Amino acid sequence: YQMDGSTSYLLICTVIHLFGCFCFFNGFLPNTNIISTKDFSQNTNLSKRSFRKIDKLVFVLIDALRSDFILDGNHNMPFLQSLIKENQTFSYVSIASSPTVTMPRIKAITSGTIPSFFEFFKNSASKEYTQDNFVQQFHNNNISMVFYGDNTWTKLFPEKFLRSDGTNSFYVNDFYEVDNNVTRHLNPELTTLDWDSMILHYLGLDHIGHTHGPFSPLIQQKLQEMDSIIQRIWLSVKKSNENTMIVITGDHGMSNAGSHGGSSKEEINTPLIFLPTHLHGKPLYKENIRQIDIAVTFSVLFGTEIPKQSIGVPAPFISSIYDFEEMARVKRKLACHFHTLSIPEKDLNELLLDYCNGIHTDDQVIKKASDYLVMNSSSYNDLLMALGIIVIFLSCVLSLIYCQRNLGVGDQNIDEQIKREDKNYTNGFIYFWLFIFQVSQTSSSFIEEEHYLYYYALPSFIMLLIVCQSNILSTPIFILMLLLRLVKSWNQTGVNWIALEDIENYLNANNGSLAATILLGFVFLLLLKKKMMKEYLNIVILVLITSYKLCHCKNYLDQLCNQQSQVSIVKVIYFVILLQTIKTKFQMQSMKTCFMFLALLFLRPSNFPWFTLVVGVECILVEKIIPVMGKRPSYKQISFLLLTLTRFCHFAQGNSNSFATVDISAGMIGLSEYHEIISIIITLIATYSSFLYIFFSMYICLSNHAPTLMKSVGFTIWIYQMIEILLYSIVVFLMRYHLFIWSVFAPKYFYLMV
Repeated sequence: YQMDGSTSYLLICTVIHLFGCFCFFNGFLPNTNIISTKDFSQNTNLSKRSFRKIDKLVFVLIDALRSDFILDGNHNMPFLQSLIKENQTFSYVSIASSPTVTMPRIKAITSGTIPSFFEFFKNSASKEYTQDNFVQQFHNNNISMVFYGDNTWTKLFPEKFLRSDGTNSFYVNDFYEVDNNVTRHLNPELTTLDWDSMILHYLGLDHIGHTHGPFSPLIQQKLQEMDSIIQRIWLSVKKSNENTMIVITGDHGMSNAGSHGGSSKEEINTPLIFLPTHLHGKPLYKENIRQIDIAVTFSVLFGTEIPKQSIGVPAPFISSIYDFEEMARVKRKLACHFHTLSIPEKDLNELLLDYCNGIHTDDQVIKKASDYLVMNSSSYNDLLMALGIIVIFLSCVLSLIYCQRNLGVGDQNIDEQIKREDKNYTNGFIYFWLFIFQVSQTSSSFIEEEHYLYYYALPSFIMLLIVCQSNILSTPIFILMLLLRLVKSWNQTGVNWIALEDIENYLNANNGSLAATILLGFVFLLLLKKKMMKEYLNIVILVLITSYKLCHCKNYLDQLCNQQSQVSIVKVIYFVILLQTIKTKFQMQSMKTCFMFLALLFLRPSNFPWFTLVVGVECILVEKIIPVMGKRPSYKQISFLLLTLTRFCHFAQGNSNSFATVDISAGMIGLSEYHEIISIIITLIATYSSFLYIFFSMYICLSNHAPTLMKSVGFTIWIYQMIEILLYSIVVFLMRYHLFIWSVFAPKYFYLMV
């Protein structure tokens, strides 16, 4: 394939566009403003070991532990909940910041700082953490530590632990071995007790959530397993005369879909339970504190220096276990610590003046100083962001100038086409909705619920085509609208109504119905693709994929297919798909079929029948609608139809503008151990499966019947995407200090870039 002049020109414009995006992206990367400027450690005696309040710490970190799993009156962890009811604990709800993924949350817990949002993309590539943290402080003060669990800790803190054994956290199909590998070390460690701090990071709960969701019976079983482990630790350390503090928390929560990464209440709220063996104080219950407060709390309990850039404050129970003199020194230490950080003199003087005038107590002044540092913990490179926007704007202008002169040439004169299109209302409809799409990007609420725009725009546009083009048959349109309704109703997405029941929830709760629906999807696909199924290898592939999906219907076939046999099935499917592709000499139609098989394989079992409905929508459009849209259908109509349909199906799959809806469990399909690159590729295919399949199908359809129209449609969508990124870059620049910049606006920007 040789690129013509127009393609080369637009490719150059795209390179310029990407350079602009690179500049904007780098300017958008937040720079930390929290810099320790002075050392006041000599002005206080808090660091003396005489103020160490505990002898040992057992830190139990349960990955993806939601606060409502423990603190909402259920019976998931009866032993721990009985201690809470008996006022033997200090219990809080810990609030994490976005992104709610493991590595940045560990950094927040250990250092008391707020890691950059872009740590999300480094989550699977942990390196040694050089910022000051309580692990480093413990190590400096000869407080010995042992660690077992998620190997992210051993990567972040190498050579800091007396003993350690890490396990890979990304193989989400493993529910039990990852936790058994932690628990098997308990007996020897609880016997020797030659350590000062033991950190345990359990992963099984998170893995079950990714694979089965938070309402699976496996969740309760896992929580009861964790409860028995906590009871075992408690009974063992209780026998000792040493003051031991057991701390139970989660690094993040879990969305109602079982994933995490976003900023919903279910994802950011985790329980934080301090369970002392010999300390006594006023019990507290369900008060909210921040996750960054954990680091300074541990430092105060052990009498070590506070991590240099920590912006947290001690948990409230600290004031009930220290006497007046000790607490005064703690507060003085905190005041001196915050003074070393970059609080402007003006703001600092205002806080001190309020304290002197009796407006605020010392606790309130310290909390307000911490709040100020949280709000001003990062800044942006405005100049680089503005340069990026200018370069993106330039690339869009160059592309528009070219396309205005050349778009439609070879099909028919563009002016005549515009005059013909003006006879109906489709142009006005298209321009109106494109305007609505862009204006909606300025609102965080509209971004969270963007799918509703496409749910309304696409059916409305199809109905408008019926009115304007009488040659479109009513029967295919009726079937198409029915299929679109089913596609839309399959998965709830967004924020406000994601907890409502949908078809997927019903199927996941009823294994018999799920198995029957998968079989119906299998039959439906056979009927849709009769020509395709004349190839016997295609039938073999479809039967194998259907069998693999049925393996997930626990009450029926799970006993026939253990984990290793399911991996073997997938490897056989890969081989047969490759064999079929080679046999057909990589023809486009065959490549489309193979991509359809891969999409069916990578999607969740409950979305297998959903994707067959998407294939039905594609068949009706390609075979019944587009061929009768006139001899020369408008490239604007086709472009708008393709744009709205792909996004309609993308959101209907359960995706949203939040990272929490990315199904990372798909990345482990066919793998017996974690491979980063392969997992990322599979996850991307699964996330954009319907999006890519429809583009693939429309490309083949238009290339075969109207290649010039295909070129016009491709250029139109290409330029629309460039303009959309330009406008949204401006929105992000203007909203960079918005409260929801990282939880709403930033994830949307990354989805657009992809």
